[in-house]
Amino acid sequence: MKGEKVRRVGCAGLMVLLLALIFLSASYAFGITPSKVEVVVTPNEKYCGEYQLSNSGNDQALCVYVEIKDWEMSDSGGVTMLDQTPVDASGQGWFRISSKKIIIPPNGTKKIKYTVVVPAQGLSEYRKYLIFRSGSVNEGKDDGVGFSMRIVSPFYAIVKGSEIIQFEVSDLTIKTVSPVQVDLSVHNAGNIHIRPTGVVTITKKGEATALLSMEVNTPYPGWPILPGKSFRFSVTDKKSLDAGEYILEAQFTENGRVTDKKVAFTVNDKGELPLAEK
Repeated sequence: MKGEKVRRVGCAGLMVLLLALIFLSASYAFGITPSKVEVVVTPNEKYCGEYQLSNSGNDQALCVYVEIKDWEMSDSGGVTMLDQTPVDASGQGWFRISSKKIIIPPNGTKKIKYTVVVPAQGLSEYRKYLIFRSGSVNEGKDDGVGFSMRIVSPFYAIVKGSEIIQFEVSDLTIKTVSPVQVDLSVHNAGNIHIRPTGVVTITKKGEATALLSMEVNTPYPGWPILPGKSFRFSVTDKKSLDAGEYILEAQFTENGRVTDKKVAFTVNDKGELPLAEK
């Protein structure tokens, strides 16, 4: 009896696992295009666009629920969703979508439209997060346990003619020389989000060719730096630096604008940095 009970429990567990995989495979067939929207708009003029939702590889209809959230970013780059929209008369109601519940047919697609109208006197950039959550068509009408997938899509509306792109590199520091580690910060001093790409180079003083060149990207591919925020970067290389004098340079580019910063440092005969340079 005991062995039979174990077999029954094992079969039940396997069935639950199979059902979970079926539900998950349905959810993972769910997709959104575009995954990120950035538009330039004219105040008091209607701007319209659309999202395409797909339900590929799934022989059942899929229901998608849409939430629209305001959000803020910490100095470390973390995102916090706001449950309530901050009181801001200039930005209320600037973003609308045609539906917050969409039924996608099996192996099919559906489109939803969005409309943007920003006020004449307001912000330089408006932002939202759209959270698309897949679920059962009969959600809430049965006692079953469902599985869902969430896709978060950022939306940016930049007010034409008001944008200021300005950023600066600070705290450029050589931390170690074996292996090489460089720390730096990029501060967004403009009024719209940026995604700067950068390169850190180390050149021996008096020479024209860099010994090291390291790419610098935001913590996550395509992650923005919002106005007034800074990101702290750390880049490394397995190589070591011999004794000598060096120039450390960081150069960042965003939308055709370039900013750079240089610092000099020395590696002593022991392969160490003077304390003042660490």
